[in-house]
Amino acid sequence: SRWSKVQLTQKTDRHFCVDPSSVFSFWMVSKHISSRPSWHSRSCHPSRAEKREMHTNRGLPIDDNFYIWDYRYYDRLYVARNLDFDDFLVKKYFPVSVVIPAILDIYQNLLGVKFVEITGDARDAQQFAVWEMDAKDESGFIGYCYLDLFPRGKAL
Repeated sequence: SRWSKVQLTQKTDRHFCVDPSSVFSFWMVSKHISSRPSWHSRSCHPSRAEKREMHTNRGLPIDDNFYIWDYRYYDRLYVARNLDFDDFLVKKYFPVSVVIPAILDIYQNLLGVKFVEITGDARDAQQFAVWEMDAKDESGFIGYCYLDLFPRGKAL
């Protein structure tokens, strides 16, 4: 369907990426890679150092693999230890009630979809039905978007 395909246009050349694998290939060879910070390399990323340090402190074998699921955890540890960053202060200026509608509006315009909130559920999360922007009937239904944005107590 149209909503999941992306078109990229450059001013010097016209490149059309009509499926996700083409977009990824284009992105990998684009100048975006060279504009990354110097610490982004395999061995120098601050989060990698956090992982090595934690493994060493706990007597675990050093695992130089840095998986996608490691990034957010070790990045959070790095920020907590090394940066003067107050999450609560940021949340004060960017409340969820304002940010979520703004982000959904961006996605609606970017992807040509429409988010319709599903209300009446007693859950803490927000749920949206996602439709093609110009849907005339049920065939324009794409799926659901489920936003569970608030932390809960630790699971046992």
